[in-house]
Amino acid sequence: IILKSMASIHQGLGEKKRAYLWAMVAKRFDVPLADEKQLKRMFNFSHAEQYQQLDELAESVAKAIERGNYSPAMIPKEI
Repeated sequence: IILKSMASIHQGLGEKKRAYLWAMVAKRFDVPLADEKQLKRMFNFSHAEQYQQLDELAESVAKAIERGNYSPAMIPKEI
């Protein structure tokens, strides 16, 4: 629930990249969300490589959460 809430909060704040990031982290923990195709349509980033960068970061964040060593500093401020 927390991961889905993080995505929703950032979406509400208009922070599309952070919302997508947290949605992808949530999906790695089997939180029910729209499928990746629907999410990409919803976020509609102008550069396709943004999805790859955010997906890679989401993977790192998810692994850190699993290991119990997640830190907000893992997420660059410009995202």
